[in-house]
Amino acid sequence: MYRLPVFGKPEWFRPKSIGWGLTPVKWQGRIFAAGWSAAILFPFIYLISHSLLPEAFAWVVLSLAALIREVTQILNQTAGQWQKHPGSIRAHDPAGDGQVATRHFDLQLRREQ
Repeated sequence: MYRLPVFGKPEWFRPKSIGWGLTPVKWQGRIFAAGWSAAILFPFIYLISHSLLPEAFAWVVLSLAALIREVTQILNQTAGQWQKHPGSIRAHDPAGDGQVATRHFDLQLRREQ
């Protein structure tokens, strides 16, 4: 099956804690979200200001459908990569020896398969 390209990168986002969707965590994700907002809003305002109501409605529906497809593809690319257990914290173990240094927390590392 052919998949359309995804413009947003999964590392720019995390899943929303409440509801469906993504929350930007890097500046690139914020720019991506602002770009989508501008791409939807400005043509809509232009069409409304020129009394093109059916076209404005069609623009909003089609552009929101494209945004939903984009978000869905980002979520599908990252299925299983984000935290699987609510309340858990993931720690990167670059040495692979199970040792992570912290000042204020006692950590136990659990290997995921």
